[in-house]
Amino acid sequence: MQATLVSWLVAAMLSWTPNQGHSEERMALLQSIADDIVSVVYADAPVFRGRYARAHTALLVASVGALESRFDPRIQQGKCHKGECDHGRAYCFMQIHPEGIAGAELIVSQRKCFEVGLSMIRRALRLSGGRNIRSYTGETGEDAPGSEARMNLARNFLATHPPPAASEDFE
Repeated sequence: MQATLVSWLVAAMLSWTPNQGHSEERMALLQSIADDIVSVVYADAPVFRGRYARAHTALLVASVGALESRFDPRIQQGKCHKGECDHGRAYCFMQIHPEGIAGAELIVSQRKCFEVGLSMIRRALRLSGGRNIRSYTGETGEDAPGSEARMNLARNFLATHPPPAASEDFE
């Protein structure tokens, strides 16, 4: 079942980052990312409820990473260009501003990046009553276009690509 869910996530990530191509190297990277996201999501409680809660959680983590970094390996390696990575203050695919953890830990471990990212998404959803992830994106005020973009990316993919397996299929 994990392979099926990983393939589903890879399809989502490819659809969200088409300009990065479909090379063998890119496919291997996305496979590795999806493997780590699924492992992280299934090792922790999902942030959603329902039969497909874990798949929905994995998809949200992937959508945040896609919009934060386009899953550019250079970003994960900490090799940001001028103006990227919130001017050098954000780390890894999830563009995390570290608190209580060294940014270097997020660069060295892709999995750690997703663990911390999931924790931050969980907190953001809890703070908003499940409505948005604005505390993740750092948005304040009435509008939160960054949060909406990340949430909608996952919602729109789900509208045409239902999860391939229910949460209980993995338990």
